[in-house]
Amino acid sequence: MTTLSVLSEVPFERLLPHEFAEGLAAAQRAGEALEGHPLVEAAITHYQGEFFRRAERLQPASLVRLKSAWATFVAWCCEQDRCALPASPQTVEAYLIAEQDRLHRNTLKVQLWSIGKTHQISGCPDPCQNDYVKAQLQQIHHRKVRQREVIRQAVALRESHLNALVDLWDRPEASLTECRDLLIVSMLYETLLRKSNLETLRVGDVDWQADGSGLIKVFVTKTDKSGDVKYSYVSPPTMDLLARYLGHADIVDNPEAFLIQRVKLSSQQLKGSARTQAAISPVSAKLIGRVCAKAAKTLGLSTDRPFTGHSARVGATQDLLAEGFSSLQVQQAGGWSSERMVLRYGGSVLASESAMAQRRQRKSPK
Repeated sequence: MTTLSVLSEVPFERLLPHEFAEGLAAAQRAGEALEGHPLVEAAITHYQGEFFRRAERLQPASLVRLKSAWATFVAWCCEQDRCALPASPQTVEAYLIAEQDRLHRNTLKVQLWSIGKTHQISGCPDPCQNDYVKAQLQQIHHRKVRQREVIRQAVALRESHLNALVDLWDRPEASLTECRDLLIVSMLYETLLRKSNLETLRVGDVDWQADGSGLIKVFVTKTDKSGDVKYSYVSPPTMDLLARYLGHADIVDNPEAFLIQRVKLSSQQLKGSARTQAAISPVSAKLIGRVCAKAAKTLGLSTDRPFTGHSARVGATQDLLAEGFSSLQVQQAGGWSSERMVLRYGGSVLASESAMAQRRQRKSPK
């Protein structure tokens, strides 16, 4: 009796995905073919169904990344006439080799994570655990490092840029769109929040302080998903801007409404739902990115690399370091779990303020 026939006698409900995968791995070692086998196909359908019934254990962004990266691998397998699920270690290694010039080394790691994760949730042996696959990824990583492949950092949006935007957009005759867009850029800079956090803020998350400043309540961040409330500071001028924005007739100030709202609704949207109903739905994930790109264009900056939703986070980090705040203080302000991103974003500033730089500047002839 074959290993697959033995497995077929055990209901899927009695085996967890990793237990079924162990049986399939034993079948592979015995030379049994898995590709297209009815039992394997049924198991994949069953275990994926179980996973997606509990898919919220992953953060929404992680789930999107998983699906997107997996779709890329499946498309490549289709082009190469290879089986994507279950994939052999040889297929995964061939994929890494084929895509190494096109994809950044960090992207390749995400691709490998998605391949491994999809196999794990589908009850299939994980080909990414193969020693040769791991060695191939490590080899590609080392080669790319030697070739000086770098992570392309977002263009910094610094306080000087923000001040220029205030001069251009904060006018008595400013439109609601300009008011909202300036609010977006200002809050990204002052709070150092990620774009995704700003998108999910609600009106009720704002605490107005007696001195005119504000505190933004943040419940979940990329590095802290405990649900414990954290606070980000907002200056009085930005709170004044927020008050004007919320006071506009076309903005809903209900505590449950999203803070960043659509300022223009199509006639179809207005027919289908009231503005109040529209305000309790988040804006498009692309809106903040478009606003940041618009800010760069307004300032007459290069269109080759415009501001992104991450630009203010980079610029604020550099401004804080340039003014003498410690890496730990900036790390806490940005909500990072380590100093690593502070050093990446502010490396040039820190180098200019390093002990050696200061020593040599003191010794330089006047």
